[in-house]
Amino acid sequence: MTKRLVEIDDTDLEAARVALSTSTTEQTVGRALREAAASVGRRREVVWLPGGSPPTDQGSDERGGTVQPQVRHSDEVEPQVWDDPVRGEVSFRVLFSADRTPTSALYTGLTEVAPGGRLGLHRHGQAEVYHLVEGSGVVVLDGVEHPVTAGSAVFVPGNAEHGIRNTGEGPLRFVYAFATDSVDDVVYRFSDEG
Repeated sequence: MTKRLVEIDDTDLEAARVALSTSTTEQTVGRALREAAASVGRRREVVWLPGGSPPTDQGSDERGGTVQPQVRHSDEVEPQVWDDPVRGEVSFRVLFSADRTPTSALYTGLTEVAPGGRLGLHRHGQAEVYHLVEGSGVVVLDGVEHPVTAGSAVFVPGNAEHGIRNTGEGPLRFVYAFATDSVDDVVYRFSDEG
């Protein structure tokens, strides 16, 4: 028989204690504990396996969806392409995003910019990280140009204007990451959109 429990932290325990101090029936106690557990932004579902095995963390996000370990190969993900004067000439593959994979807390992908191409200057509310894995180029951060090559890491604060262009002879490829659940959480505001 498998038992399912929800782990709650000290804040939830205190909320449950307060609720329990005013409860008199088992039904009210159960309701109070469920409300306390639901108050957690993120909670972990613990599965107790048969035979007395220790619990395993299955994980869940705030929407109640199950998160799972993932291994993906970028070649297996269909690229999205931007090719216009505002956004630039760039392709990217969304590797982990809660709307596409059973993941949460990180949205990440792989971007490729062809020689002479660029990702237009833009902003978004979330901080972002680039890690260049191939090629060379120039990243612009709030008007300041910085040369970058494979191995360079770039931190972009939220709402900082930034963009990147390929100055090399081969493709410029970089991994990008946001500390948010999904690609849908990131609203791009391109500087040349007026």
